[in-house]
Amino acid sequence: MSASKPVKQKRCKIKDADGVVCGAMFTPHRTFQMWCSPVCALNKLANDKAAKVAKEARKRAKELREAKIKAKSRRKWEKEAQAVFNRFRRLSDELAGYGCISCGTMHVESTVGGGWDCGHFLGVGAYPELRFEPLNAHRQCKKCNGGSGKWAKKKRGVDDAYRIELIKRIGIEKVEWLEGPHEPVKHSIEDLREIKARYSKMARELMKRLWR
Repeated sequence: MSASKPVKQKRCKIKDADGVVCGAMFTPHRTFQMWCSPVCALNKLANDKAAKVAKEARKRAKELREAKIKAKSRRKWEKEAQAVFNRFRRLSDELAGYGCISCGTMHVESTVGGGWDCGHFLGVGAYPELRFEPLNAHRQCKKCNGGSGKWAKKKRGVDDAYRIELIKRIGIEKVEWLEGPHEPVKHSIEDLREIKARYSKMARELMKRLWR
């Protein structure tokens, strides 16, 4: 009979409680043995248990996220999509060097909600189909955007100034196109999820460019 082959040594890759790999060389008694000593065997059991607990926690967290997404109303999705779209348009105009589209100011006081708004040329209440139209939304100071709806005389002045500057930026043909008419649009939840994801990504890319 031929002599049996010597058992090949292994390096113990078991981690201790601090995450330090043992690294000791040992001769396994069985082919599946991964630990060099009883201490490392206990560490492996603890590691396996911790991994199982972490996996179950990730699974529960994923289920919770999916449940929240499923329970979220269309109105909530619309609000979140609007917020990221507005942020994208503010960043776009900032990167282009534009100030307030109505009064032209380049500097505003920073407030809790941020120093700038995203003002729609044609309001989303009367023109919901233009809610996410980039040509219809531009960087606007809070004084112009907030004040435009309070007093009729001021509103006319703000709106007129907006239109004049908008014509300079995009041309009269596109402004007249914005002014309609347009087909009614009602975004589904899936539409709003896609819009939110798309403009979130674009806003992140603009932030990177601004901070270079």
